[in-house]
Amino acid sequence: PPPCRSTERFSAPPADPRLRLLRAALRGDEGRRLKRREKNRVAAQKSRKRQTQRADQLHQTCELLEQRNRKLKREVDSLSEEQNLLTEALSAHEPFCCLHCMLGTVRPLFHLFSASRKLRLVF
Repeated sequence: PPPCRSTERFSAPPADPRLRLLRAALRGDEGRRLKRREKNRVAAQKSRKRQTQRADQLHQTCELLEQRNRKLKREVDSLSEEQNLLTEALSAHEPFCCLHCMLGTVRPLFHLFSASRKLRLVF
C-alpha cells in the first residue's frame, strides 16, 4: 500500500501489552522452531551420509573376506589333494619298506597328522 500522506492518523486501538508479548513470543518461538528444524535437517543428512559410508565400508570388507575365503578354500583343496597323494604313496611304499621288515611289525610306520601336516615316524 502507498504511504499515508494524510494529516490524520489512523491508529490501531491500543494493544493489550500481554497480547504484544504473546505475539513477540510466538515470533521468537517460530524462529527457534525454524532453527531447530534446520539443525535437525542437517543432523539427519549427516546421519544418512555416515550410514551410507558405513554400509559401503561393510560391503567392501565383505568383498575382501569373501575373496580371502575363496583363496583359503582353494588352498584347503590343494592341501587335501596333496595329503591324498602322500597317503597313497605311503600305502604303496609300506609293503616294500625295509624298516617295516626289520622291525617285524605289521602296524603302519607313519601316521599323517592333517592338522600339523607333518609326517611322524612311530616305533
